[in-house]
Amino acid sequence: MKWLVIICALALSANAAAAQQPLPALEAPNVRQQAPNLITGGHPSRGDLETLKESGITTVINLQGLEEGSLEEAAIADELGLHYIALPVTGRNDLTFENAEKLDAALKLADGPTFLHCASSNRVGALMALRAFHVQKMSPVDALKVGKDAGLASLASTVEALIETTNKRVQ
Repeated sequence: MKWLVIICALALSANAAAAQQPLPALEAPNVRQQAPNLITGGHPSRGDLETLKESGITTVINLQGLEEGSLEEAAIADELGLHYIALPVTGRNDLTFENAEKLDAALKLADGPTFLHCASSNRVGALMALRAFHVQKMSPVDALKVGKDAGLASLASTVEALIETTNKRVQ
């Protein structure tokens, strides 16, 4: 029993240390640590991708569309040996529970620590909120907190309306 307590204490301290590691210094806006293996933020530069790779990131999930430079980023990620997943969410019309499910699947497919981004992290936050509500079955309040913690800003009213409409149908 004593060894079990020691092992649990070591595991907890290792998880706490992983969660407290400083974020890499990036040019990308709104960079935030969402979980030990998930960093969110805005559009990364080539230098940011290099820094993320050096800090242990193995997967990049990009919510930006092709017109926002995704092809160039995909080529850089490939050159650096990063697993790259494109999930274009180009505006309010793409804020759907279907895309929240796609994000959940992409996060599950991620090969290790992941950087999830759009241009500013607003779409990231929006989709994270929808995922929290629809997939993870969080309350509307908790789901919106997840979204705001991930960068949800100007899309908040759209996300709130979608969650509220869906929540009323379920009740």
